[in-house]
Parts: sequence; structure tokens; C-alpha cells
Amino acid sequence: MIASLVCAVFAAVLGREEIVARFKAPVATRNNGLLSVYAECPADMRLDYQVPVARLASGVCDSLYRHLCIEQRRFEWPRIAIHICPGRTNDTTVATSVGARADGSPVTDIRLPSPGFSDVGKLRIEVARAFMLALRGERIDAAAAARLLRDADPEERTRFQYGEIDKWLRGQPVEGDDEEMLKLCRTVLVPGVAAPGDVLRFASRLFLYPLAYDTPFCGKYDCCSVAQAVKLWREDPMIRVAALAKASQIVVFGGGRGKHLADAAEAYSRLLFAIAAGKTDQDALEDMLEDADVKLNIAFEHAMEGD
Repeated sequence: MIASLVCAVFAAVLGREEIVARFKAPVATRNNGLLSVYAECPADMRLDYQVPVARLASGVCDSLYRHLCIEQRRFEWPRIAIHICPGRTNDTTVATSVGARADGSPVTDIRLPSPGFSDVGKLRIEVARAFMLALRGERIDAAAAARLLRDADPEERTRFQYGEIDKWLRGQPVEGDDEEMLKLCRTVLVPGVAAPGDVLRFASRLFLYPLAYDTPFCGKYDCCSVAQAVKLWREDPMIRVAALAKASQIVVFGGGRGKHLADAAEAYSRLLFAIAAGKTDQDALEDMLEDADVKLNIAFEHAMEGD
């Protein structure tokens, strides 16, 4: 009854074309014409339905332009068309089809049956696939699109890399091989910031190893910690040799990840150089070890706090 009354009022005031136009929001065109978003909703509701979708899809395109170093160009006709349908259910389907214009250029049509319940993750993936087809002429699957989006987002990429390192250290399957993972472990993932895993990996490097596997330290130790080296360096001169080799490496391992870890690395480096020189008395070495350990604990506390 109420719906009929509303329609009657509209019909009395507006013509048929004006009524149809009232229930269609203007097309939102973004990224120099690459992307267009159509919404079958009233113009005054576009802030609720059309604009968020246009902003999300445009953001995906912008991030991929930057990540792939592709220069933006203007499109006379959209290559990515998103249609927001007027469904009133909680249908989260994201339906995609690929067609071609008369000139042979590809056009990806993405349809969202219900404006308020669309699968955002799926939408981002389909926009990425459409972007690669439009700009590179490449058809990629959903998994490749997900990796591309991950790599284009610095925060998401860093979280993934830290996760891969942790899995690899636990012996779990990862995407890269051992050489790639070793390189990743040495990479400064977030300049100036040490994550807890960075500090723990640094601590795992505080061990000395003989130059040859068949000549253990003191005739029985395959390796020794820096703390053990402080006690054993007089018993085996090869410990001093190993300390000299590690002294320079340890600064590199702690570099680029913030002041606190750098301070710890410098402290351990000074200690290792002192062991290698063999001229520092035992009490002084013990004091240097305590100072380095304190600095390492401080670095770990700040990493846990996210500083």
C-alpha cells in the first residue's frame, strides 16, 4: 500500500525517464578512465554503496601501478567495469566475465549481486586480475593475483616474509628454497625497526664455529657461544681466530634494524675483538659480556613493545 502510494506520488511529479534516473547513481570513473563503477541505486545512496567500491578498486589499481612501475595512461573506454546490482540478500558472490570491444581490447565485467555484502577479498583479487589483463595483456589466476596484491602492500608483504622465515626455521614448507630464505633472513625487512624475530635470529648468531669441522674447539666442542668463548679462549687459540671472524659479521647482522639492536651488536663486536686480541683481563671481558647481554635484552623488550 505504502509502496504504491510512493510510486503514485513520483508519477504525479516526475516523468518516467526522471523516475528511472532517480534510481540510478551516476557512473563513477577512476584511474584516468581505466575503471568505471555502475550502481543501480539512488544517487543519494552512492556514498553507501558506490563510492566505497570505487575507492577500494581504485586503490588496488593505484598500488599495482606503483608496484609494477607502470606509467598511468588515459583510457577512452573503461577496461574494468564493476556493476553493483540492487540485490537485497546477503549474496557475497563476485561474478566476473571477460569480453572485448570492437577494437579487440579486453574488458573485464565484475558484478556484485548485493551492494552491502560483497566479498571484499574476492573483489580485490578480481580487480587485480582485470588490471593485469588490461595493462599487461596477461591472464593470471586467483592465486597469482593474491601474491601480487600481497607483494604490492608493504605491510602485508613484511608480515608474510616474517611468517615465511619463522616457518622455515621450524622446518615447515615455504615458498622459497634454502638460498632464498637465507638471503631473506639477512634482509632488513623494515628499515630502522627490529621485530622480535630479528632479535632472536641475531641472538642465534652469537656462536663461534671452528674453521674446519674436524678440528673442534678444545678438541671437543663443535661450537661455542660468546659467553663460553669468554671462558675458553685461553685454552684454544682457534677460538680467538673464530672471534675475530665473527666480530665484523655481527655488526652487519644487527645493522639497519634500529638503535637498540645496533647497540647490542656493537657491544658484542667489541667483546669479540677483545677476545681475539687476547690482551684484556678476564674481569673486563666478563663486564663486556654483561653489558652486551643487557643491551640485547633491551633490544628484545623494545621489539616486543613494537618500538
